[in-house]
Amino acid sequence: MSTFQNQIGETVLSPAARLQFLNIAEPDTGGQYSDGKYKATFLFSKTDTEFGPMKKVIEDLSQQAFGCSAKELDYLPFKDGDEKEWQGFPGSIYIVAKSKFPVDVWSPTKDAASGELFRVDAKKLYPGVIARAHFAPLAYMSGSKRGITFILNFIQYLEDAPRFGGIGQIDARDVLAEYVPGAKKANGAATSAPVKEPEAETTEAPARRGRPPKTSEAPEPQGQETPSARAKRIAAENRAKDQAGNGEVADLPIATTKPAGASGKSLMDMM
Repeated sequence: MSTFQNQIGETVLSPAARLQFLNIAEPDTGGQYSDGKYKATFLFSKTDTEFGPMKKVIEDLSQQAFGCSAKELDYLPFKDGDEKEWQGFPGSIYIVAKSKFPVDVWSPTKDAASGELFRVDAKKLYPGVIARAHFAPLAYMSGSKRGITFILNFIQYLEDAPRFGGIGQIDARDVLAEYVPGAKKANGAATSAPVKEPEAETTEAPARRGRPPKTSEAPEPQGQETPSARAKRIAAENRAKDQAGNGEVADLPIATTKPAGASGKSLMDMM
């Protein structure tokens, strides 16, 4: 029996996605399951994304390498985000793409002087940012299992969006303005001076200790775009830019293989 040789298919530029779990500025090292690679997870909206070009390169490579439909393979790059509870995953199809080599990040627009795109610092990327990527599909075998994954070639930063995860979603100004008279909140609304405690008619109230009393907040300015509204606007703009078809994903070959092995990670995740 001949040894299977990995095969690379036709490259493809992805639609816009939101990024999560980034190791682009530096490779993934030091963790229990670190593999020393540059990687990112790309979250594509199920309803706002045209998957046609990515589906085509996967199907073409499956026919070329294995002589069968991609739906017959054991491992595929497309995963159902509804199976995860992590922020940004529900309602998405996600792809984990990796590279052994540093990944360039490119600008969304051309330089005014040179008329060309230019590289930007990979640290400009953060969980939740909107970007797209250039992928190369790779057909491989692991034992008797057949699969296709995506190699990450480069990323194009497109636009900022609300950040995913933890304390990064909280603007310190919204919290601290409550305790600093005259300070402004992140939306530009000024806080009023601390409300002075009323004194008793016959006895002077003792001095308060600890933090200053809370101030009353000024009303939110009308017409201020909320993070939720901004995210919806960005999704609509991306749909207008990138959607070339109806965006249906009913026939998208989504990996359903459960993680195997003591590590709890699938072979697709370990590529």
